[in-house]
Amino acid sequence: MQFLLGNLKLIRLLNCVLASTGIYLGAHLSSGVLSHYRTILMMISAFLVCATGNIINDILDIEADRINHPQRVLVKKIISPTYAWKLAITLGSSSLIVIFFTDFVLLAIVAVSLVLLLLYNYIFKNIPLVGNVVLSLLASALLLSGAVSANPHNFYLFPGAFVA
Repeated sequence: MQFLLGNLKLIRLLNCVLASTGIYLGAHLSSGVLSHYRTILMMISAFLVCATGNIINDILDIEADRINHPQRVLVKKIISPTYAWKLAITLGSSSLIVIFFTDFVLLAIVAVSLVLLLLYNYIFKNIPLVGNVVLSLLASALLLSGAVSANPHNFYLFPGAFVA
């Protein structure tokens, strides 16, 4: 039971649910479509991408977390870093597999999001302002991705949203 709860803490369940909610809101606000299979698959994929990013963040920050967040599951050794890496790879791959069955645009959005999360965790997090900009882009991309999942023609909203 402790291992299961450790996994849920590791992925930061609430953050992942909020990411999925962002997709839902984007789809709903753009078209009112609530049960479209592309939106549901995008919600699942966003959940998995968020979980992947949270796991990688915890793995790379394990030394700092020993001081700043001693309650984290990797610090308490409830879950091993090796297992965490395997879980991150599995969830990240699963996010791509889930969205693969929709279309190329959504697949590209998920792939770019995964790459940005990796770059953030390895590089941008330590650069003032740049890390914040990357996370802001990822957060805003949730709503826009939801809009695209409801209607592929909403893809053309992307450039304008980032310029505004």
